[in-house]
Amino acid sequence: MPLADAPCWNEGQAEFLREAVDEDADWAEVVDHLDASMHKTG
Repeated sequence: MPLADAPCWNEGQAEFLREAVDEDADWAEVVDHLDASMHKTG
């Protein structure tokens, strides 16, 4: 499941995460790390 689609986010948070990846923001690497970390715990 894509990080932004996880049920723990509200819509604003999910959109924020989608934009970070889509726009390749400076902190997108942090979002990628969070994504990897969340997949490890599942």
